[in-house]
Amino acid sequence: MKLLNQHVTALVLAAAFGACGSPESATKLKNTIASEEAELGLVTLGLPYDSLEDKFRSKSCITDGVSINERRAQVPNFIKSSFEVLNDASYETLSKTLSFDLSLSLGLQNDLDLTGAVNYSKTSASNARSITQSFISKATTEFITLDQEQISPEPSALAFLKRFEIDADNDGERDLSNEDIIQRRRKFCGDSFVSAVTYQASISGTIKLEFASEEDKANLSGSISIENNADGTTALTLAGGVSQLTEEERGSVKLTITGNQLGGSSEELLAFLPGETLTCDIDNAEPCLVAYDQLRTYAKAGFVEQLRNVSLGEIIPIAVETEAYDDSWTLFELSPDAFLWF
Repeated sequence: MKLLNQHVTALVLAAAFGACGSPESATKLKNTIASEEAELGLVTLGLPYDSLEDKFRSKSCITDGVSINERRAQVPNFIKSSFEVLNDASYETLSKTLSFDLSLSLGLQNDLDLTGAVNYSKTSASNARSITQSFISKATTEFITLDQEQISPEPSALAFLKRFEIDADNDGERDLSNEDIIQRRRKFCGDSFVSAVTYQASISGTIKLEFASEEDKANLSGSISIENNADGTTALTLAGGVSQLTEEERGSVKLTITGNQLGGSSEELLAFLPGETLTCDIDNAEPCLVAYDQLRTYAKAGFVEQLRNVSLGEIIPIAVETEAYDDSWTLFELSPDAFLWF
C-alpha cells in the first residue's frame, strides 16, 4: 500500500480553498497530490488513483456495496489522542498541526466547513507585533478500510474500459495500439484505488498579546508577558515599567483569545468563547485569561470524551492509503494492462 499523507504549504491550501484567496506563488512538497484535482470529485474509499501522475480520477471504478452516505454515518474508533503547546506559531505551523491541509487540497469527503479552521489559523498566527501561545488537542481514528471480500469492479466502469479494446473497423485488429489502450485505461481508472482513510478531530485555542507596532513590542514585551502558573492557569505578567505607560500606550495593547473545533459538538467551545473570540485590554485581562484556561482544561479531557458518537462525516480525513489493482485478486481486471493478460 502507498501512504499519502500530505502537508501542503499553507499558500497552496489557500488556493485550494477558494474563500481564502490565491497566493502569488507556492511550492508543493515532494509527493504532494495536485490540489487542482479536488474539482474532479470528493476523495473517498474506492476512488481511483494514478500513481504515475499522482492524481485521483473523478469516478469510482469499484464498489463494495456501501454508499457514501452510509459510510459518512459510520461511527469510528479513535485510537490516539495528543495535546501540544506551541509558542509564537505561524499560520503555516498552525494549519499543518491542525491537519486540515489534506482535506482542503484534495476535497476529501466530510460535512465540515473548514472556513473556521482557516480563519482561526490566520487570526491566531503570531506576527511581528504579537506574542502568542497556542494549544491543540487532537484525536485520531484507526484507518477506515474497504472490505476486501466485498469489493469488485463497477460493471459500468469495466464495460467502459473494454470499449478501448474493440475492433470497430472489423479488420481483425484493434483500432488502438496496446500503449494507447493502457494510457486510456489509466486515464479513466488509474492503476490503484483508495483502500483506507484515517480521520481526525481537534480543538485548539490561542492567547495573543498584540502591540500597536513592532517598536512597541520591542519596547514593551519585557514588561508584559504571558506566563503559565504552577497550577496550570495562565497569567498576564505586568512588570513595574507598565505603570509608567501613558493611557494611550496601555490602550494600544490587546489580549485576544481565539478557539476552533473540528469534529464533534462545539457547544462547550462556544460556552467559553461565544463567537469563538474574546478581546480584553491589559487593565481588564481576567475574562480572557479565565476563558483560555477553561478552554484548555476542556481540551485536555472533555473534548475527547464527547467524540464517542461522532460519525465519519463530522471529522476530517488526514491521510489516505492506496492499493494497486494488481495486488487485489478481485480488481486485477481494472489494471491498465490487464487486457494483455488474456
